[in-house]
Formats: sequence, structure tokens, C-alpha cells
Amino acid sequence: MVQALKIWPIARVYTTLSTLSFLIPVVTALQYKLYAAALVIALATALSTLYHLYDEQNYQKIDKAGARLLILTNFYMLGHTTSFPIFTAAMVLALLAWYYYERSIGEYHINHSIWHLLSTAITTLCIYGYIS
Repeated sequence: MVQALKIWPIARVYTTLSTLSFLIPVVTALQYKLYAAALVIALATALSTLYHLYDEQNYQKIDKAGARLLILTNFYMLGHTTSFPIFTAAMVLALLAWYYYERSIGEYHINHSIWHLLSTAITTLCIYGYIS
């Protein structure tokens, strides 16, 4: 049973709110009629938000599945780009995001919030790369 929401430490609020940054690539994908990508991004966002709201182990598994699906979708879109600057920027941000993902063990909420924001930028770049 999911427990009622409690008053959170401010760092946990950042992690939860940072998932909402994915609304940017959702809207961008819809604007360019990339409905499948928009669906994947929205699904991954919903699963991540659910996990960060309730912090339950069962939700962590589906959050990771949604994140992996989004990463695969990003690789697919990036693989179809003809823009070298977009490709390069996305890959540099991906390396930076991976760094923050690996660091999230220590200061989880802050580092994971940065991971979300970098992932948002990567996903948006992948969309622009795909349509280029």
C-alpha cells in the first residue's frame, strides 16, 4: 500500500520537480508530430515522477525500465541525425549525465536532479537531430 505523501526534505522536492522538465521534449516531439517519441518521453516522465513521489521499491523498477526505454529511443533518434554539432552536443551531455548518475549514490537527490535536467537536454537535442 502506498503511504500518504509526507513533508519532504527540500532536496527530494528538487528530484521530483526536475522530472517535470521532460515536458519540454514532450511538447517539442508533439510539435514535430513525433507521436511515438512523445509517448515514450511522457511514459518515462510519468513513471519517474511516480517513483520520486512515493519512493517505493516497486516503482523504482518501472522507473528504470522507463528510463532505459527513453535512452534507447534517444539513441535511435540520434542515430538518424545528419547534424554533427547536435550529435556531438548530445554525446557530451550524455557523458556528463552518466557522471552525475554515477555520483548519485552520495548526494542522491541533488545529483539525480542534475541527471534529469541533463537528460531533458539530451532528449531535446535528439529530437532536433532526428528532424534535421
